[in-house]
Amino acid sequence: MFKPTKTMVSKRNRTAPVWNFMEQTLSDIVVCLVCKDKLKYNGSTSNMMKHLHTRHPVEYAELKADADAADIAAKVSRPATSAQPTLIEAITKAQPYKN
Repeated sequence: MFKPTKTMVSKRNRTAPVWNFMEQTLSDIVVCLVCKDKLKYNGSTSNMMKHLHTRHPVEYAELKADADAADIAAKVSRPATSAQPTLIEAITKAQPYKN
């Protein structure tokens, strides 16, 4: 039986929500915490997301719901800081060129 060794992999700050369901054991191997399948890891989370989507639809739906909620919260909390005038403002402030 394969036992993951924490000391084999460098610690990095993992921000993708898929890491709640995966654990990196080697530099190129991750283990699914749900079913214990080993997956290749090449530096992106695409393979892990595909595994969750095809093998664990409940966990995938939970992950997508959390991500959608975070996106909505981020959009709502962003202040409008644009200094660029709107098209109407630019047209009304336009002045003719001097001859």
